[in-house]
Amino acid sequence: MRKFFALMLALIMALSLVACGGETEQTPEEPELEETIVFTGSGNQTLQIGSIEAGYVFHITGNEAGEQFTVLAGDKDGNLVTPLVVTAEPYDGIT
Repeated sequence: MRKFFALMLALIMALSLVACGGETEQTPEEPELEETIVFTGSGNQTLQIGSIEAGYVFHITGNEAGEQFTVLAGDKDGNLVTPLVVTAEPYDGIT
């Protein structure tokens, strides 16, 4: 009798897996990409980007002359709070 119940339980479990589709392959959701915005500057210049609501990525290039090159991020009050790049070498990087 135990063998019968064990066999029935195994059969029910197998049928449940088939009915549920078994293991299904899930495709990850594609992240929504924002449009690329390009800013350019030269010399000792301040660029106002505006408010950034969510995460951000900056691709910064410049300083072909190999002089002091600094890119700083600021807060809404204009205080420079975060250095993104500080170098005396030509630069091409993502931050």
